[in-house]
Amino acid sequence: MRTSVITLFSVIIIATTAVEAADRPNVVIVLTDDQGYGDFSCHGNPEVKIPDIDALHAQSIRLMDFHVS
Repeated sequence: MRTSVITLFSVIIIATTAVEAADRPNVVIVLTDDQGYGDFSCHGNPEVKIPDIDALHAQSIRLMDFHVS
């Protein structure tokens, strides 16, 4: 009896999570190391041309106000 209840509970949780996950947007965070703001052509660098990064930049939301310590 206990195993049946646990199995039923698990199926309900998995089904609910799958429905909720379909409603949420996909999020991908791209964090690069050792690059400055002006190192990409999308930020005005005339020498470095990276079309894939420029396309990603055009379609993305950028978080520009942050602080590190």
